[in-house]
Amino acid sequence: MLTKIVAHAHFKFVVAAFSVASVGAVYDFSDRIWVPISTSDEIVEYGFTNDADLLPSFSDEEKAILIDAYEKYDYRARAKAEEQAKAASKNVKQGSSAEKVEIPDIDLQQGDLLSLYTKTSKLSLKAVINENTNFALIKQQSHEGKNTKWLKLEQGQSFEGFTVSQLNHTSIELTRGEQVIQLMMYKRNS
Repeated sequence: MLTKIVAHAHFKFVVAAFSVASVGAVYDFSDRIWVPISTSDEIVEYGFTNDADLLPSFSDEEKAILIDAYEKYDYRARAKAEEQAKAASKNVKQGSSAEKVEIPDIDLQQGDLLSLYTKTSKLSLKAVINENTNFALIKQQSHEGKNTKWLKLEQGQSFEGFTVSQLNHTSIELTRGEQVIQLMMYKRNS
């Protein structure tokens, strides 16, 4: 009998706590949805808020800073820039076939590159294969664009003064003295 009384009292306590929590939640929720429309002390009307009112207002300078910060994530702008670059490269190829391709200084090439220029050719990483031994498959194209060869390079091997120091899934690291180049298969979005 005593256990029934204790159980009944415990049940009443749980129901009372749940009721108080529910009333508090409804009161808190209603304050978040309904906000005063009128600012006068005499009459206070409540209405549904506009989403634009909740957003902070930024100055034009702040908007420009935000646009610059998030510009690299804009897919449409990147696609448009890539199309313009392709169109420009086609115009250069069609307009002047007699001009020589400008080759960057070999000693100044550093960091992440999609193509590595050597004295005789342009190198592009096409694959990194992970079999019994890891190796990189590199397309070697002469500067005139007539001859194309494929290089199979393992870690530690050298070619034209560059040594393969590291093989990753989508890139390889090449060193030549103090010069360190990360030759990548494709450009990373960052």
